[in-house]
Amino acid sequence: MRTDRPLMIVPMIAAKLHEVHHDGTSDCIGEKKESYITYCDFNDNTRPLCDWKQHCEGQDHGDWIRAKSSTPSHTTGPDGDYPDGNGYYLYQEATNFIPNDAVRLDSPKLDISNDVCVEFWYHMSGSETQNELRVLILDEKGQTVYWKQTGAQSSYWLYGYFTYQPKQQTSIQVLFVAVRGLTEYGDTAIDNIGVKNGPCGKYSYTWG
Repeated sequence: MRTDRPLMIVPMIAAKLHEVHHDGTSDCIGEKKESYITYCDFNDNTRPLCDWKQHCEGQDHGDWIRAKSSTPSHTTGPDGDYPDGNGYYLYQEATNFIPNDAVRLDSPKLDISNDVCVEFWYHMSGSETQNELRVLILDEKGQTVYWKQTGAQSSYWLYGYFTYQPKQQTSIQVLFVAVRGLTEYGDTAIDNIGVKNGPCGKYSYTWG
């Protein structure tokens, strides 16, 4: 894995079901799905992962679980999806894995020539401090971690994003990797994942 680029840790925005907290400065709130190069909210039963795929080899040790309600272990995962609790989300159930086991979700190959914004909602709660969610870019030079959070963050859904800036026209994939911590008391969930043309705004919300 490449480590020549600095890891990007971005500000977090918290969201409770039915309520989004922000400062009113967003320039992209309510942006429609059609503006995305790729987007998935996991709500389509005929194509539950949209055009994304579960990785089945290498650093992957199992499957993401698609869920509509709370996770089995109380207080270790969300009560429902983002934004209203009526749809589906994906999560890594910690009790199904041993420490440091990972699950990975891969985007389709995306041909880009200019900046793109990668954005998503994630949920990391419980008492575990070592579980991780990583978002990587896979390009012609290999994999690079662009975003990472470790341990419990909030009992609310949080918004994550970063801008990827290619130096030339290229083909990339976006990889979501959840890594199990030392205990079973920390599930990692994702929802409303998308990639769109242009740099990320302040703040750029996915369409719920």
